[in-house]
Amino acid sequence: MANTVENFIPFELIELIERGQPSCEVHKARRTDRVPTDEETIAVKLILLPADASSRTEKTSELDLKLKVILGLNHENLVPHLQLQTRSLPLSNNGVLIDCYCVLMEYCQGGTLHNAVKRLDYNPELYAKKWTRQICEGLKYLHENRIVHRDIKSGNILLSSSDLPTCTIKIADLGDYKQIKSAVTKPNEVSHSKGTHDFMSPEMMLGEIDNTDWNIGRKTDIWSLGCVVIQLLTGTHPRYYRRETGRAAVELHGLQIVFFVGSGGLPDIPTDISSEANDFVRSCLQRKPVDRRTAAEMLEHPFLVM
Repeated sequence: MANTVENFIPFELIELIERGQPSCEVHKARRTDRVPTDEETIAVKLILLPADASSRTEKTSELDLKLKVILGLNHENLVPHLQLQTRSLPLSNNGVLIDCYCVLMEYCQGGTLHNAVKRLDYNPELYAKKWTRQICEGLKYLHENRIVHRDIKSGNILLSSSDLPTCTIKIADLGDYKQIKSAVTKPNEVSHSKGTHDFMSPEMMLGEIDNTDWNIGRKTDIWSLGCVVIQLLTGTHPRYYRRETGRAAVELHGLQIVFFVGSGGLPDIPTDISSEANDFVRSCLQRKPVDRRTAAEMLEHPFLVM
């Protein structure tokens, strides 16, 4: 599929935005088929392909099959994907060309939600309401299209511009999505161990359990949404503490969070928030997926009524 589409988009890389996994980078790029305007700027995710021709062909076909679904998505609260390409690019210092699978996307000038929350110097709950509603709208669309994101976090949510009062929130990084086959998630249909510990649901940490109450599906994104809302309200990533009588609380990190949440723990929920915000977060953080509301139902929650 890559490079077989009409209207092939030429581009040149401008600067590295993020280096993720060893074989993956995201760059700011410029379309060379456009006159100089803001619209010429795009984001390009580069997935480095194997040097061996057979392995490269196999990897390209695998990515085509997975990512072609994303090209068909169209919602204002999702980052638009423009095109898939394979190209040889000079990524190393010595100028040697490296074969890459290129995912061309809209460039969001406002950066990540992770960084934006640090700039909220007043009324964070007002922004939390507005931005959470937009995230919910995006999740509702994904879930209606039988897509589970699996890695909802503030770093994967982007702002269309740096003007916080007017920007549009967009869900990004659908590279680890899973498309399910029916309206109801079936056992073992979505694998576990995807996502980021601070935002990961109990069922993703524990893996599939032989019980339909614990199927990994759309509701795993709802848990992660609750963690994002905590960050919007506090300005910092979700924090986890082990508390024992007579001892100071101990903050947990990494795999400690996995064991803590897997055994029933919750991220710390701030006490200085409205009752509506508190109930919204707790509704997202129900331990069993079956007890959480859907994205469509969360949109009806009083916290999101503007």
